[in-house]
Amino acid sequence: MLQLNSLALALALTRAGIIISRFFLFFYIAKRLSVEEFGQYNLYIVFLSIGVFVIGFDVYNFFNKEVARVFASGIEKVKYLLRTQFSLYYFVYIILLIITFYYIGTLEFFIIFILISEHFVQEVSRVLNFVDEQLMSALLIFARSVFYPLLLLIFSFYSGDVSLSLLIYLWTASNGLVLLFSIVFFVKKFGITILIPRIRGINRYKKNIFYGCLVFFPGSIGFKVVEFQDRILASNFLSDFDLGIISFFSSLASIIPTLYLTIFIPLRLPNLINNKLNFHSFLKESLFFLVIFFVLILVLVNFLVIYLYTDYEHFLILGFCLIATQFIISLSLVFHYIIYALSDCRYISLPPFLVLLFTFVMSFYMESGADIFEIVVVFTSSSFLLLASRFFIFKYCVSKDC
Repeated sequence: MLQLNSLALALALTRAGIIISRFFLFFYIAKRLSVEEFGQYNLYIVFLSIGVFVIGFDVYNFFNKEVARVFASGIEKVKYLLRTQFSLYYFVYIILLIITFYYIGTLEFFIIFILISEHFVQEVSRVLNFVDEQLMSALLIFARSVFYPLLLLIFSFYSGDVSLSLLIYLWTASNGLVLLFSIVFFVKKFGITILIPRIRGINRYKKNIFYGCLVFFPGSIGFKVVEFQDRILASNFLSDFDLGIISFFSSLASIIPTLYLTIFIPLRLPNLINNKLNFHSFLKESLFFLVIFFVLILVLVNFLVIYLYTDYEHFLILGFCLIATQFIISLSLVFHYIIYALSDCRYISLPPFLVLLFTFVMSFYMESGADIFEIVVVFTSSSFLLLASRFFIFKYCVSKDC
């Protein structure tokens, strides 16, 4: 009973930490940076968010399932799989660090370090979940969520000056500490030999690795592009000021899918997968949850812009459009998880891949120029395409019982 209570507390702290740190970082950084600097900072977030998926090639989809399958057979089989999986990661890490150190620059080197540490911590956390170490996993994610804002808060007491480069250095220091914790947890569970690469295993599982990349990787990248499409397009076609405007409202609007993924999904998705909850109930509960937070975010944004962040007041209507777009994307996630629970996932990558193609087409169309409202229209159109395609696949899966 004590272990269950500890796990429940750790999971609650994890979710609270993610949400609180997200709010704190937004309010603090948006207030301390100029509109242009805030837009540039968000570009780094976009790069890191997409980069975490790119450098892993989604091979965890295969390896995590294999770890869960062989875990009961003994820890040695698990270690063989993990040493093979992380061999791929080490190779990518080394190449990235060498290229960045010798050919790019100091600040970019720190950003690449943040990317690598974010990815490593994420993968260790996933592994711990599959080997009945949910408490360790939750504590690791909690540390990743709160160390950076905590360090930023401590620094704010000693200095009032905040720059973009300083934020990157503080983030690097925080991630270095979390990375150390993740290595300690990893070694504690599997022994020091878990850090030694096993190159031969890559050849043994090359077909599985390739299949995992082919099936899941395009969809994962596609969805991340959809999620940050407005900021990606703005960075290419708009001024730094317009990028900052879009980044401000998008950061607030993205709270809707974040809350859905960190609060609702961990609680209700397992019941849907285990047939303890039918998809009709899952759909109704999801809609209720999303509508409540959609309204709350609308009220919050209106208050913040009018009373605290007056630089953005003239773009309030645009902000409401971005919030509505994130609400549509969140609705598409509802059907995504129903498809994931009901089918064998062979169609799950198709919707974000279609939106990725749409984004490329619109990028060529806007080569001659675009304004901030055209970017939002493209972003909203993409969200409708994502929702429609996921809904039709959902209907097909239900009708065919796939």
